[in-house]
Amino acid sequence: MIAERVERRVLGAIYCLNSLTGLPILRPIELEGSGIKFLRNRSGYYVILKAAGFEEYSGVFNLSHENPPVEVPPSQEFSLTVRDPIGQFLPQKVSFSLPRSTEPQNINAEDSVFKPIYVHLFSSPIARPATNWAVLRASFKENTALRKNPPSLPWAMVEITPHENSVLANQPLPENIQLHENDNILHLTEFHSDGSIKKYDIELTSQQSFNTREDLKNHIQEKVNAAETDNEYEVTLVNKNNKLRISRKEESELPIQIKAYPTLGFLKDTPMTIQSIADHRGEALIALPGLPAMRVANTSDGSLTTDKTEATVCVFFDADWRKKGYVPNPDDLEKPSVIKAATTYSFAPKRETAETFLMRLSEPATLELLRDQQ
Repeated sequence: MIAERVERRVLGAIYCLNSLTGLPILRPIELEGSGIKFLRNRSGYYVILKAAGFEEYSGVFNLSHENPPVEVPPSQEFSLTVRDPIGQFLPQKVSFSLPRSTEPQNINAEDSVFKPIYVHLFSSPIARPATNWAVLRASFKENTALRKNPPSLPWAMVEITPHENSVLANQPLPENIQLHENDNILHLTEFHSDGSIKKYDIELTSQQSFNTREDLKNHIQEKVNAAETDNEYEVTLVNKNNKLRISRKEESELPIQIKAYPTLGFLKDTPMTIQSIADHRGEALIALPGLPAMRVANTSDGSLTTDKTEATVCVFFDADWRKKGYVPNPDDLEKPSVIKAATTYSFAPKRETAETFLMRLSEPATLELLRDQQ
């Protein structure tokens, strides 16, 4: 028998999320990238096994044990295209750099190999929104002298920001969660059966943003582990009401009651922005989950309650997006040539509307509804 040592280094992983709900997309998605080899595991992660220029690096686990030692390749930029084979999500181009950090102390860093590259896919017009969502099927066209058949704005990018910051509090998994200053202390009290009480004030990081609730949970778990409590605890987030739950990992001789605050109330005060992208025809599905069925009206017409929520609709467009073969990339919003314009629109839960938006691309850029011009 001949013993053979086989080593392999993983370069990173891609993880696809639904941009509306933040939930993972567990069914197969197509990834295309020049010089990149992926392997999809059972958890839905697309593990990066090989990349051009990293052949020797990816085949060795301990670089210093090689003779001569293998050096870490210089940073390279890679891009790939993500496509949904059944068309529920729009294609998207993603850019990232390799190699990623392998240092254990940087496990929570954005460029860590232990942290996946999150790709938020946008729903296509044929996607099925939930029955209680506010849905707008929008058609984006250029505001020109051609009234009958104005040219469309393919791949226009859209941002929806409700004027009421609390209306999307029930969104299951908001993006870019950030703790507020008054929510960065976790108060944990242990009540022991012998009458003793121990209190812990666990300080969380208030300046860091979290891409997913899983990242937030891991951050809180890390802080709880470092608090040197009498017992070990496990942190979970309840999907139904966004509450924080801390449970004891193992039974102890003394029964214990746990009270932990806050209940992630900061989610209710975090301004939410919903993003969407139009398809190659300029058609987009815009959905707002979590709008209240009824709230106190803030109008001058005498109404006490209303189911409508005012929101700012901001549209971004670049003439380059009309080129054949273009695939949308959210990073393109940073280009100076991108034109943006905004208007106000009313959304209501359990209501689906269809509108045509006309955007003037010349200065000053404007955005208005077609029905307002008729």
